Amino acid sequence: MRIAVLGPNHVDSFSSNIVETCRGAGIDVLHLDTRGLVSRRYGRGRGAPRVLRAAESVLLQTDLGRRSMLVGPAIPTLREFDPEVVISTDGYLRPEDLRRWRAATNATWALWYPDALSNLGAQDALVAPYDWLFFKDPHLVHRLTTMTSLAVHFLPEACNPKRHRPYEFSTARERAEYTCDVALFGNLYAYRVRVLEQLDRNLDLRLYGSRVRNAEPPEGTFTGRYVVGREKGLALRGARVLLNTLHYGEIESMNARLFEAAGCCAFIVTEWRPGLAKFFEDGREVISFRTVAELKSVLRDVLAWPALERERVAEAARTRAHREHTYERRLDVML
Repeated sequence: MRIAVLGPNHVDSFSSNIVETCRGAGIDVLHLDTRGLVSRRYGRGRGAPRVLRAAESVLLQTDLGRRSMLVGPAIPTLREFDPEVVISTDGYLRPEDLRRWRAATNATWALWYPDALSNLGAQDALVAPYDWLFFKDPHLVHRLTTMTSLAVHFLPEACNPKRHRPYEFSTARERAEYTCDVALFGNLYAYRVRVLEQLDRNLDLRLYGSRVRNAEPPEGTFTGRYVVGREKGLALRGARVLLNTLHYGEIESMNARLFEAAGCCAFIVTEWRPGLAKFFEDGREVISFRTVAELKSVLRDVLAWPALERERVAEAARTRAHREHTYERRLDVML
């Protein structure tokens, strides 16, 4: 089978995990990065000069700019590869651009969307020429299947056991570098910061990820580091608690961090959603909370547990994630 995957190609991106899983299964796979040239060259766009990012953003809003910088260059590659299936992870692709790409293939086209439904923006994904749509939020799947004729299915996110696995510290100094009470990974947007600023200031809290311009995290907590691979695994193992707060746009769904942290054998305290019970047993594999007051109480309790008790819960989550919640299992369902 030949599968083309569309989406950002950086370490531990959703699309790169799909690609790695396909290759591991012996599938012939092509990865087309749907970011602009500046973002591809500078890695997640953070190191690019601001004027270049702004100019590229403006150009990609025009039909001519997308044709010359994104759509056009990919057409010969797609035509030569001749995929049987195309999996897009990019919900922002324009319908007109997808039509041009589709004309170069005889493939079945699917969208596997990894974000909260609030990030669908102008909802281009719902009018783009996909044959199949896969979303992680049961609420959105139910709404679309009962109110539209779209071929919509539920498919949650996952972990990649090759990347999301326990990592061991090589030195005592390395262990000390990542040891803390609570760690959180993800974009530090305003809502998340407003939640975090209510936590006990005596906690050793480490925040990893990208910082949004209008969000000021609690003083001394932001590491300024976007960690992936082994470093991400060490940061997860070094934290006594991995805190998983969810975007308010996650109505009934869980995020990728839940599965990745479980795969890395982290002890997880996660915000509750109706979909949680589908994936992990609350109280045995993860610990959930529903309010900030409950979160503060849970953190006080679990940080007082013996380390072996937290390790037991973390190992149960890892076992479940590597058995049931892998990209391989998800792709089996999709294909």
